[in-house]
Amino acid sequence: MPIGELVERNDDLRTNERYGTVYMSFESLIFFGQLGNGDLFGQPVIQAAVREEVFVWDHEDDSRTWYAADIASAILRLFAPASQHPIPSSLTDD
Repeated sequence: MPIGELVERNDDLRTNERYGTVYMSFESLIFFGQLGNGDLFGQPVIQAAVREEVFVWDHEDDSRTWYAADIASAILRLFAPASQHPIPSSLTDD
């Protein structure tokens, strides 16, 4: 996802009133990537500081699932063979 789209998506999720009636607040997450199924990778923001952990936000059920300790680990997990670092079926297109 291009950086401009990420900026727009983060802004839209925080300011669009329709999301407030459907999802928990997005103020505590900053998104930096997207899976092919519409789910987003994000990092928690606590007291204006971005933490290292990576979570996946599921756009269908609004769950926020821990994915990796940091971005480097998330990338390794995402591209590693499934036998080494399985990705939960809820995070795939299958």
